[in-house]
Amino acid sequence: MNTTEISRPTNGNAVRYLAPPVEIFETEQALVLTADMPGVGPNGATVEVHDDILLLEGAVERTHGKAPKHFRRRFTLTDPALFDLEQITAKMSNGVVEVAIPKATKPEPRQIKITAT
Repeated sequence: MNTTEISRPTNGNAVRYLAPPVEIFETEQALVLTADMPGVGPNGATVEVHDDILLLEGAVERTHGKAPKHFRRRFTLTDPALFDLEQITAKMSNGVVEVAIPKATKPEPRQIKITAT
């Protein structure tokens, strides 16, 4: 894993964020991302979407004298109108978070009745 950024939380301690490996694939219904965040449980992970940015974060608390691990990946949705951002779902199993971003439904063609004026 590569360290992708360092930020400074309000308490002044530097936090190193690791970029989790991510696999992205497309189905007929959605764009699906899976991120490997070993040791992170469902309560330690967050998925957020703001405008055209999808943010995955996770943290493993300090265990057995080891420093805590923090994961973060950010993705830009180049055309958010292609997706139904209100229906994004996420699930986690064995340290792997899976995010499904449903595709927006395309309006069906319809015929417009012309009226005389």
